[in-house]
Amino acid sequence: MAASARRIFIGTHAKFGMTAFVRFADVHEFEALVTGTEVPAHRTARYARLGPRVIRA
Repeated sequence: MAASARRIFIGTHAKFGMTAFVRFADVHEFEALVTGTEVPAHRTARYARLGPRVIRA
């Protein structure tokens, strides 16, 4: 993350709301999150409040 020019997460709806043993970054460290429209708007709004722009495509 520190060496990247842009910090953009691209993932399917299955990646949102998951808990994992390993984490490489916090949500607020990304400038944008890109996912599908399967993620409900109320959930993406919660991520947007943490800082990144959320794009549902």
